Amino acid sequence: MTSGTIDSGIPIPASQRMEMESLLSTLVALKGGRGRIIEIAGAPGTGKSRILAAISARAQRMGFAVLNAHYAESVGPENIPVHGGSPFSGAPVPTNGRLLHEALGALPSPAGDCRAVVLLDDFHWSGRGGADLLEQLMRRTAVVPLLLVLTHRPKQLPPALRSVLARGVEQGTVQRVDLGPLAPAESARILGMPASDARLLELHRLSQGVPLFLLALAESGPDGAVQERYAAPVLAEIARLGPDELAAARAAALLGGRSFDLESIAAVTEFGVPRTVEALDGLLQRDILRAVGIRLSYRHPLLRRLVGQETDPAWLAAGHRKAAAHLAARAASATELAAHLEHCLGDPLPGDAEILHRAASEALLTDPQSAARWARAALDITPAEDDGPRRALTTILATAVATGGRLEAGRDLLHALRSEHEALSPATIALYAQVEVLLCNHAEAGALLGAELARWEHLPEPPLETVEMIVVESLLAAIDGRPPAPGRIELALRIARSHRSELTEAGALALQGLGAALENRMDAATAALADAAALIDRFTDLDLAAHLPYLTALAWGEALACEFHSAQRHFARGTAIARKHGRRDLLPVLLLGLAVTHLQIGRPSVSRELAREAGTLAQESKARHVWGFALAVEALGAAWAEPEQDTIRLAEKAVTVLQGDRFHWALAAPLALATVARLRGDRRRAVMLIFDTGGGPALEELPSVLRPRSFQLLAGAVMESGRPFSAPADPVQTSDGWASRAEEVARVTGRASHRAHAGIARGHALRTRGELEAALDSYRTAAFLFSSVGMTREQALALMAGASCASAAGRADDAASMLQFADELAHRIDSETIVGFLQHLRAPETDSLAMAELTPREREIATMAGDGRKTRDIARQLSVSPRTVEVHLSRIYRKLNIDSRTSLALLLAGAAGQSGSPAPRAAGDEHRVGAW
Repeated sequence: MTSGTIDSGIPIPASQRMEMESLLSTLVALKGGRGRIIEIAGAPGTGKSRILAAISARAQRMGFAVLNAHYAESVGPENIPVHGGSPFSGAPVPTNGRLLHEALGALPSPAGDCRAVVLLDDFHWSGRGGADLLEQLMRRTAVVPLLLVLTHRPKQLPPALRSVLARGVEQGTVQRVDLGPLAPAESARILGMPASDARLLELHRLSQGVPLFLLALAESGPDGAVQERYAAPVLAEIARLGPDELAAARAAALLGGRSFDLESIAAVTEFGVPRTVEALDGLLQRDILRAVGIRLSYRHPLLRRLVGQETDPAWLAAGHRKAAAHLAARAASATELAAHLEHCLGDPLPGDAEILHRAASEALLTDPQSAARWARAALDITPAEDDGPRRALTTILATAVATGGRLEAGRDLLHALRSEHEALSPATIALYAQVEVLLCNHAEAGALLGAELARWEHLPEPPLETVEMIVVESLLAAIDGRPPAPGRIELALRIARSHRSELTEAGALALQGLGAALENRMDAATAALADAAALIDRFTDLDLAAHLPYLTALAWGEALACEFHSAQRHFARGTAIARKHGRRDLLPVLLLGLAVTHLQIGRPSVSRELAREAGTLAQESKARHVWGFALAVEALGAAWAEPEQDTIRLAEKAVTVLQGDRFHWALAAPLALATVARLRGDRRRAVMLIFDTGGGPALEELPSVLRPRSFQLLAGAVMESGRPFSAPADPVQTSDGWASRAEEVARVTGRASHRAHAGIARGHALRTRGELEAALDSYRTAAFLFSSVGMTREQALALMAGASCASAAGRADDAASMLQFADELAHRIDSETIVGFLQHLRAPETDSLAMAELTPREREIATMAGDGRKTRDIARQLSVSPRTVEVHLSRIYRKLNIDSRTSLALLLAGAAGQSGSPAPRAAGDEHRVGAW
């Protein structure tokens, strides 16, 4: 059990391990002559049979006679292997349900050692005989050394058996174990995925916490096909159904959706109501279907999928046609009808194309994938000469494909549309340009928008959709680091107000705020963004789903204006809308924005997972720029959360993906690599990366929003090394020079965060000159400024620099209070990196003494781990198991009073520095933590 698995190799959920250990301990009690009856209750797929297998294997290893029986409907127990000989004092080995009941019910008092383990699976099928058997055994438990473990499905338990078991639990003769659904964290452990991973959370939701279904969904193929080892136990239930029940189950699978009613099943099966009622009663008794009010649903969606996959295609096509006719008679919506019509178009009927067309149009905002299927199906049966309907359907198809995340396919469809029909609507042109932007074709997008806007902007009353083109054009400018053209924003506001559209006005105001933030007009940006937010917050998610770029512009504007909490709220809402409505084109952009805000306010672990999901989606949709930026943010999140061996490689990959691009997002990658390199102790590489990205020491090629922190890092590097990075005569490349440049940018932008970065740079310069009191004041001011805009991570780093300075100035009380507050902030944001810095800063004088407490083997492992080597690599070099290495590391952490490899690396660096010996190469071993 230490491995957390059983013989099948399937992991046991943490919530079941304690129960499993308790159950296995009953075997020890049985060896002492104490029998027991154990009831294991759980829905299908929760692991009941797996637990019985584990008990059987352990019992056989302990030398017990073991009888396994699996009950099936109407036939009693089947598959009754006996291991270790008959435990029944010479009675014959039972071969059927009657003999099993007779043999167990007639067990004599033990004349010798006849201890046995009897395992009865799916005992809910035992019927009245099972209740009689249990009553006998409960009366004789005290004299019969028997361990009886039975499993059942609570929803299928007969009343008589339920009563006997309940009485046994009340009297203490039966021990009940309930197997409930998995918690999300348990699903994460079983699948080996991060708990916050979006795919993990979706798999957990779809599985409803059932282990079997979780694994089946996780390992299903691209087409949704379930592997045989997971499908077999589910389909075994279906194989036992009678003909009418099987037809009803197939009809229920065909109807799909969350629920269906009796009349619909009767219409598909053509059984009539009485016969359908009888068939459905059988499915309800078997817990294949469940009642949901007055309607019905499958026990689990995966069960419905498997039944559908096993049904003859011809039967399905005929059934879908019957379902569509039945729903049409009930005046069902076009989308309800289309869900069936798309499966029976081998022989289309008049009106099918029109219904599919309406359904595709209705689903476009809420379900692009279905809209695309229905539009394509309608095109397949629409005559080639019907140019108008075909053009409308192709527009719907192109829109659905693009917004569903298949950017290249959507772009190709839109391109073909524009080639064949030059006059496209402004909304379609806006989408076309947006797709080109996401595919990194900025020049093409700009040319397209310029040409189309020229057609509309000079009209006395341009159509309202013209604003959508202006929004995309403005976002394109922002990506390239340019503010939107003022004339365009004024035009957007004029159009919105002339059409009395508050939502469109909100989008125009968001552009106005975004432009002001890019121009560092912070008061104007704050006012415009606040007005935009006030309008946008009035609208429903469905309203915003049709105009998601407006919400995107607002959130990015708020992030640029350092309104991080407002940006986080709007990015989170946009992400939720994009998920709900299938907008996979903008979902990576919104996830990325959410990751950036979490990184800025100091939640690096959350940022890392969000950026990872954004990157995965962007890579799938070929949105290369978004993918590269997401990799950079993921690297930063990982570096600040918990530095890993591959953090540098992740940042290097971001640089490679964005190689050759010179725009705002692209520059984030090498700067992220510089930060990660700095965290790993490679100061020189960090400096060279900043110089190269900025086009030289003046960093003129960096946008102003990125310069102050870069100047701060350069000032810290000079303070740390004690010398500039060029000729000593150059006064600019000193800590004073870098601080002055940071202050100059901060004066121009007026941003609180820029003033804070300049304050830290000035603190580094003052400390370099030995003016510790003035440096301390500068660090404190910077910490306050970071706090004012919610940048908790930077606030903690400023306090850390101040504590280091205070300690050097002999102000122990000030150093202690600043360290305490910084430590509180670091734990609040869950940054193991900063926690490690603080542990090293708090008591460096104890490092060598602490290391002296380690054994020679522990010191050897500590040095390797501090050098960044993985557990398996250490184990391989020392010829021991990885488990042995982990045990040694646990002892090392306990002796040194640390909790991570980052802290170990810092402590090793400090200890080596005090002893005068060379420090091992490790994360953080070349920098003083106060230089941040």
